[in-house]
Amino acid sequence: MLLNLEKLNDCELQKEPYEHLVLDGFLDGQSLDAVRKDFPDVPSPGSHPPANLNITGVFEDLVAELRGDSFKNVVQDKFDIDLTHRPTRYTVRGMCRKRDCKIHTDSKTKIITVLLHLNDDN
Repeated sequence: MLLNLEKLNDCELQKEPYEHLVLDGFLDGQSLDAVRKDFPDVPSPGSHPPANLNITGVFEDLVAELRGDSFKNVVQDKFDIDLTHRPTRYTVRGMCRKRDCKIHTDSKTKIITVLLHLNDDN
């Protein structure tokens, strides 16, 4: 597994200003390097649907884990919600602008938003 679900499970849920969590090291260094090696070519800033990108290799494995039952079950338990029969949508960003990827409340139709940054610690 690429995702450290135990670390996610053990992470404390923050309640203010709304339920959220920030988790460093969700992927270990070796997994992170492998995912970044297979990161798809993203043509411009903004969110891109996977159908428009060449998703392969370890990056494809990461997406499969994020869409899988093990990850979903930990998220359901952590946030005390039921995601059964709820659709999963993901997009990929290759570059972020200053206004992108800030923690915020979202639309009422979204139940959970996951932002996975693949940056170095620096």
